[in-house]
Amino acid sequence: MRRLVLLVAGLLSPLLLYGSEVTRPPWEWTLEERIRDRSDPVKARQRAERRAASANGVTAMGAAPKLDGDSIDGHRNPELFLPIELFRIFVSGAFTEDPAGRAVYRQARVQASSAALPADFWTRLETITHSYVATLNRARALNREAVDATSTERERLQRESDQIQANQCKTLAESLESARNAFGPQFFDRFLYESVAPGAGMGLARPSTPSELMWMARGCR
Repeated sequence: MRRLVLLVAGLLSPLLLYGSEVTRPPWEWTLEERIRDRSDPVKARQRAERRAASANGVTAMGAAPKLDGDSIDGHRNPELFLPIELFRIFVSGAFTEDPAGRAVYRQARVQASSAALPADFWTRLETITHSYVATLNRARALNREAVDATSTERERLQRESDQIQANQCKTLAESLESARNAFGPQFFDRFLYESVAPGAGMGLARPSTPSELMWMARGCR
């Protein structure tokens, strides 16, 4: 009997790990389910109220918190993040230009994942994300240049930055699709929702609409 109880507990623990609101692991949710719950105005208000309550219900100025927005807590509701949102966070940390920061971030993600990563995981991902990371680094460099630039130079830098950003979302979506194909969609999504989502958070002025979320999930197309 004792063995049976332990076995049952072992089967339930992956579900309970993500809180009482989630009935199955977050990586198993369909895109449509994520969008449905994320864009639900009633549920968005409940999340905002919960966030306000955790902050003692007041702002630094003593005013009542704004409750018509949304607050996505990756520890409580990891399933509400779109895969492309988690992938953007992941790539930004895993391929940062700072070698020390890159190593620390990668180690933390490995430790947070319950599945062993393939030996060539990082090298294959580096190839897959090369185009996106190159444009990301260029955009960051433009921002640094703009700090001390003249007004004319700043306008030129802004035009280049706008041009880069126009294609970044599409490139990111293509990289995500390539990563899923390379490692298997079930494995890679599980990795994102186990190792990236719990530490992610997002505050929005208003709940996202289904069309906005689908547009983002499709690479801003």
